[in-house]
Amino acid sequence: MTMHHCVKSIRWLCYTCCVVFVTLLFFCLSPSTASAYSGLTCTQTVQGEHPSYAGIRETFSNVQLCVYDTGYTGSLRDIHVDKKQGIILPKDASKVREVYIYFSGKGGGSPADNCVGPSKLCQQAERRGDIAIVLFNREADQNNMLPTEQSMRFFFDETKQVMNELGIQASTYHLAGHSAGGKQVWQAAQFLSNVQFGYSLIFDGCYGTWCDDLVKQTNRGYTIMYLNTGELTTAQSVVDAKPSNITVYEIPANIVHGQIPFLCFRDHFAHDGCGGEIKTVYTNGQAQTASNQQNQRTLQTVKDEVADLLKEPSPKISLPGLSFTPLSVVKESVNMDGGNNFYVRIPYLSEYMAALFRYGIAAVILIAIVVIIISGMLWSLSGGNTEAISKAKKLLGQSIIGLILALGSYTILSFINPNLTELDALNVLYVSETSFPGSADEESFYSQVNTTAALTGQEFLLPNKNYCFPLQQDSLSQISWNWGDR
Repeated sequence: MTMHHCVKSIRWLCYTCCVVFVTLLFFCLSPSTASAYSGLTCTQTVQGEHPSYAGIRETFSNVQLCVYDTGYTGSLRDIHVDKKQGIILPKDASKVREVYIYFSGKGGGSPADNCVGPSKLCQQAERRGDIAIVLFNREADQNNMLPTEQSMRFFFDETKQVMNELGIQASTYHLAGHSAGGKQVWQAAQFLSNVQFGYSLIFDGCYGTWCDDLVKQTNRGYTIMYLNTGELTTAQSVVDAKPSNITVYEIPANIVHGQIPFLCFRDHFAHDGCGGEIKTVYTNGQAQTASNQQNQRTLQTVKDEVADLLKEPSPKISLPGLSFTPLSVVKESVNMDGGNNFYVRIPYLSEYMAALFRYGIAAVILIAIVVIIISGMLWSLSGGNTEAISKAKKLLGQSIIGLILALGSYTILSFINPNLTELDALNVLYVSETSFPGSADEESFYSQVNTTAALTGQEFLLPNKNYCFPLQQDSLSQISWNWGDR
């Protein structure tokens, strides 16, 4: 190689290093890179900051509000975001199972205002006990918050860093937005396309085409819209389109716009009908009265209860390749028979047994191969000794038979009984409906008995022997029974 070629090679190497350096410098200085947030502080005593809420001061026993300054290095004014951001979480962060990303309306205020103001999100989190609520705080009276994918991803990633520091390990995310925040719910689903959300909740926030655009996002999860009677007109196209996984609730016009998040936030898991305020329900484009819908939501209530009660097993003896069905899938397995009995299919035992079967087969195959190798070595080292060769042949034959049995065990079991190879989930009875006596069946609850009370001398009713009823010592001592000749 000539000196000219060496110089040329060195020159190209320098050019390459410069390009790499400039590229790295660009990414390091880019606003999309998560710079360090600062000033993270948490408190259980929160006071409103907006003049309308400044007199509100609440102390929570089980939740805390954590606020911090974002590390975004670009212009916050360009993306209409306030420097102060917040997260509501339980006092014990390890209890968090789900995270809600909440976008308030134009007048939503600071994290403290969202905590104790009209939405009362700290109260919502305390009542639930196992959720965190991320408060993306917008610049005052600005509508188009986080308008770019770059800015939305930055704040989402920064939030995950903050939650990691706080000890939150949740993997399920939901979106929620009130009023102008409905637009950010749509934008978050659009820009964070790699995140599969569980719920998208809209609280009176269907202006323009926001809700129409939201339903087009495949990662939005189950979408529920709580809309004032007037707002429902804007979202009528959503109702008419009959999209899947969407329910629209009509809230009476007399309910104040700012009260809807407080009344309806817990409805999607508590099914309380926004405190009984829901007027009409639209599912698949069909309208129903709230009372009819409530009966049909019983199955969903049981599913939510199952999700709260069940935990993924943590076996003391773990097996290679063992994986359990996610709780979200088990929750959806809840079914109801014709007798109003609820069953949930629990697959964990069958999955463990299937993993144990696979592990056992693999172990047997491995042992058989090792024994074949050992028997071959014994044969080779026998030195013509007839007895040693005979032992090696016997060992080799037994290992080959074991290998064949291991490899053919599935076929053998299937031939004996196909059910032996199909490990089905357990169908466990979860709720068995039992009718309790009441005013409607008073005749069956009470039986007419000819007894005489010494104090009143009047005939009265005794509960049927099939039911339990409370008795007090005072009431017994005041009654003498006439048993007749017996």
